[in-house]
Amino acid sequence: MTQNSPLVAVVGSTGTGKSRLSIELAIALRAGIGSVLGSWKNSKIINADAMQVYKGLDLVTNKVTESEMNGIEHTLFDFRDLDHEYVITEWVTDATAEISTAHANNQLPIVVGGTTYWVQHLLFANGLTSLKDSIHDPVHESSISTSLIDLPSSLQQLFNNLPPRGDGVDETMAFDLHNLLSHLDPVTATRWHWKDTRKVLRSLNIIRESNKTVQDAYEAQLDPISRQVPCYVLHALPTYISRYPAIVFWLYMDPNHLNPILDARIDKMVELGLKNEIEAMRKVISSAENRGQMTGLNQAIGYKEFEAYLNDTSRPQAEFNRGVVQMKTATRQYAARQVKWLKSRLLPAIAASSNVHIVLLNIRDFLNGCPPPEPEPGDLLRDFIEEMRLSAQ
Repeated sequence: MTQNSPLVAVVGSTGTGKSRLSIELAIALRAGIGSVLGSWKNSKIINADAMQVYKGLDLVTNKVTESEMNGIEHTLFDFRDLDHEYVITEWVTDATAEISTAHANNQLPIVVGGTTYWVQHLLFANGLTSLKDSIHDPVHESSISTSLIDLPSSLQQLFNNLPPRGDGVDETMAFDLHNLLSHLDPVTATRWHWKDTRKVLRSLNIIRESNKTVQDAYEAQLDPISRQVPCYVLHALPTYISRYPAIVFWLYMDPNHLNPILDARIDKMVELGLKNEIEAMRKVISSAENRGQMTGLNQAIGYKEFEAYLNDTSRPQAEFNRGVVQMKTATRQYAARQVKWLKSRLLPAIAASSNVHIVLLNIRDFLNGCPPPEPEPGDLLRDFIEEMRLSAQ
């Protein structure tokens, strides 16, 4: 990594306009937003959304259309067959290759997507390890992080979308939850029967909240220092060096304003043919499972909420409507979890890094069609590239 190999990332919860901003930045770069840009006369957008890598699913995953791309090159996007899983280690390898190609062609890579742990692992080799964990017992925490990286994408999706409680979970889901726990914390998994969903789910939530095995999480509670990471502790941590000098745009909107936008987006999906898309997904997933394959899609938001509808051969409209309501709830919860990850994982890592800058943008007006918020992202991008150019001299 050198100072003349910068990276731009656009992150944030679902529905905050990440794709739109990344395209506007790329258009501004293509038009030339300042002489200081030097050799960066073009850019490419690298997708970092775990579901948008798959072909089709345009509505469920809310993909940008070809016309919305405005001629900007998009990679790692809409390229993987639905019946072939794509995991984080593959994506990081492919993304670094795309970034190297972009730099060789004087293109500025813009990584954009809501799968923030992918972006974090791209930026930092130890990106999936929480900073607060690293000051205690890195051996146990790194084992959880390694287990997360090695999870099949179907289990990664399940880990990121755990059901709110154990009641009403069908046997297939119960077995999958226990399988997930066995991958992450086999010792705890042996304590619970796979049908004891409440205890299995409680254990998984502890792992997700603490980034530790259940036993290590309980032991950490005995140490008052581990309950929080004061600002002064960050200064005592080793400096985190990114693979690339980077500027990260975090798009944020208060949930009270974002949630109605998310609901309206799902209503629009229904108008555009969501029902047909999930029925087509069902055929692909069933075919893959009959061949002994897992697609990683059966836990996707926008599919799992319609299980009752899809299981009923008469396809009752009432069940579909219930699925829409559940999809809205799941999408809001997912947006909240994305923000929580950004606050608790990515932000502290960036704070301990010397060459990654993060900019928080409140994008309420931006989503209503107004210009990007102040400070204008194009100006920030120009300043960032100028800083890279000067430090390379």
